[in-house]
Amino acid sequence: MTGLVFVALSINLKQILAGPGLPSRAAEAIILLMQPVVLGAIALVPGQSNVALGVEVLVTGAVTWTLISRMIYRARSALATLAISKVAIRVVFAEAATVATLVAGIMLVVGASQGLDVLAAGLIVCLVDGVLDAWVLLVEILR
Repeated sequence: MTGLVFVALSINLKQILAGPGLPSRAAEAIILLMQPVVLGAIALVPGQSNVALGVEVLVTGAVTWTLISRMIYRARSALATLAISKVAIRVVFAEAATVATLVAGIMLVVGASQGLDVLAAGLIVCLVDGVLDAWVLLVEILR
């Protein structure tokens, strides 16, 4: 999936660099598509407790949430030119994916094994949002 973003970047590089907010959208897509890979690798570490996993998930989620939130904040002037529905979809999906990771990490740290369910849902949202971002970068900017 991350390769799709790199294809979009290579094909539409001039349009992406010229478009307000599009370079950060490309970075957002890469981060959101890499988060499931990183967390999947972390979860595969044998013999770790749910608390240790929770701390790792929480740290990863905090870094991802901070980066994504900063990108969205910095793109606010470009977002102001879009329809509110498009802005809502972008912000809600990106924040939902990263906040779900934070919630999952907290749940695991406090001993709630359902945190793994929340983590799975958040990672699915990461993938969906990453694909939506890649679609915008590959197809929508040419319209």
